[in-house]
Amino acid sequence: TIAEKVLKYMEDKLTQKDMQINKLLMKNQAYKIAIKKAEAQLKSKQETGDDLQYIDFHQLQIENSQFVKMIEEANQELIDLKRRAGRTVKILNNMKKKLSSLTAEAKFLEDEIKER
Repeated sequence: TIAEKVLKYMEDKLTQKDMQINKLLMKNQAYKIAIKKAEAQLKSKQETGDDLQYIDFHQLQIENSQFVKMIEEANQELIDLKRRAGRTVKILNNMKKKLSSLTAEAKFLEDEIKER
């Protein structure tokens, strides 16, 4: 009958809601455990962290100064290499000009010899 169908429908819905409640309760419990674990880790880090922060900060300052020095050395080397490259290009251009003039002179002399 319709009443039995409605009753069955309501019981099924109630069962689904009970299952959903149980599922949410389990999730809630898991979240509470995760929160407690995270709080314990945070507390542990805070207890040991104060001593380490000072040391870590100075260690980072030392590393930073070393990196700055390395960067300065690399920049100086780069400047030197740029100067060398510039000088090399200048010498190369002068050599090309000399080669061009000598080639022209050789061609002129070759033509002159052929005319004789």
